[in-house]
Amino acid sequence: HAVDGVLGMSSSWGFELESIASPVYLWHGRDDTLAPVAMAEHLAATLPNCRARYLDETGHFLTDNETVIAEIATVLRETTPDELIIRPAHLADAPLIAQIADRTFRDAFAATNAADDLEAYMETAFSVEQTAKELGDEANTFFVAMLGDRPVGYAKVREHSVDPSVRGPEPVELERLYVDQHVIGRRIGAKLMRICLDTAQSRGYQTLWLGVWEHNPRAIAFYERWGFERVGAHVFRLGTDDQTDLVMERPVLIPD
Repeated sequence: HAVDGVLGMSSSWGFELESIASPVYLWHGRDDTLAPVAMAEHLAATLPNCRARYLDETGHFLTDNETVIAEIATVLRETTPDELIIRPAHLADAPLIAQIADRTFRDAFAATNAADDLEAYMETAFSVEQTAKELGDEANTFFVAMLGDRPVGYAKVREHSVDPSVRGPEPVELERLYVDQHVIGRRIGAKLMRICLDTAQSRGYQTLWLGVWEHNPRAIAFYERWGFERVGAHVFRLGTDDQTDLVMERPVLIPD
């Protein structure tokens, strides 16, 4: 077990620990000789939402520790189905992402666009087939926000995509960030933005850029609060309607 633990900590797991936004609860005995406490400390420092507890005079096997069992039971009681979880999306999530993408785009733009143009765009852009294709593209990283079993928001980061007006070094695109209208105000958009910035930083990017419709003042204000500035514009075609998107960017890291 000790060898397996060392190999597990030193080899790739196929995903980045920093991308795990869900709460992680960790218990570790300080007298563990099979998995040294340094391993647990590394996990706790790397996972962005880890709650670690280290037990004195306790070894590797915790299943007979009444204190740990009681604490786990408390966590299970307190972790309700409506706790917000933001996680990376995978290919099997294509129907889920297509559902939330369709709903949030329709809510955001149906009232201000021609129905024919809206439907023509959405039929192609947010089909399950197209979503699965995008999820399977290694240049794309999706995050989905869940309340219980309900998707309430999502974001998409796209690598190797740069608008000509972007000025900052090492850019990466925040292609989409949408949240259900009924949960606006719960800071889900802010949490999605933070995860996208952290992902960009972990991959060595220095600039995050995006396009936002010029007639979407709520979104523009949100991005400005996050330090994005307007640097240009480009055409976004919605059905047969050529619209103008503002191009905005910010440094991935903004000095205090």
